[in-house]
Amino acid sequence: MTGSPFEDHFLHLVLLGTIVSVFFALLWRDEASQRRQFFARMWAVIVGGSLAVAWAMSFVGGR
Repeated sequence: MTGSPFEDHFLHLVLLGTIVSVFFALLWRDEASQRRQFFARMWAVIVGGSLAVAWAMSFVGGR
């Protein structure tokens, strides 16, 4: 990683995934255990899905 940590897009992806997952877990689940499970599942889908789409896009043409 070169330069400032805020120049790294992966850090932003993880931060956005964390904030969105916390928000929806607090909004949609009532019990603490359900919130933790929902948070983990949603965070994994956001971050993992974004990485999978980025990987697939690398075959279309890019850098």
